[in-house]
Amino acid sequence: MKVDDITNYLPKYLSTESQKELFDDIRKFIEGNNLSKIFTRILENENIIYQGDGLKGFKFYSFEKNELKVGPGLVLSNTCDLSLDNKRYMPTQILYAPIIAVSRYINILTENGISQEQINSHLKSIREQEITSIFYIPPVEGRIDESMVFLDRISNMRNSLATTKELLSERIFTLSNFGFYLFLLKLSIHFTRIREGVDRRTTSL
Repeated sequence: MKVDDITNYLPKYLSTESQKELFDDIRKFIEGNNLSKIFTRILENENIIYQGDGLKGFKFYSFEKNELKVGPGLVLSNTCDLSLDNKRYMPTQILYAPIIAVSRYINILTENGISQEQINSHLKSIREQEITSIFYIPPVEGRIDESMVFLDRISNMRNSLATTKELLSERIFTLSNFGFYLFLLKLSIHFTRIREGVDRRTTSL
């Protein structure tokens, strides 16, 4: 994506000032991989779970190992879909993916016999957000180590008032306009590739 074309994709609901700030952050990222403004503290005390929030206390079940673990995760569900103010015939579920420390991932790769050169090249691609199935999360001192999210390892749990209160009691981070925009781009590319190269013309069953 060219820097000059970014304005065509900026969210229209933002103020002129916020749009300019977002544009500047995206431009800096494209030109120099600047991830210093991926988070915001403005919303951290809100009693709302936002799409892209990093939260502790998520449950992950491994079918291979037949075990249940609890750990940090990144919210994939749309913010509006998680609102308990919206009445529905069926209760909603929170979709999320595990947040994994880069150091842990390096250990796994090393144990699997991946060379240091290959690991370094792979991590460079992850940090530059080039791998479509992985969302890179830079470290925040006192909150989270350098981490990553595998977008193809999705879990879900019941969305309820009790769940919301429990999860929000350990909010790790909320994405800024820039971070959220980058996150949505990664989600869009991972799940919806309109040019998949498959002919799906209508035929009789």
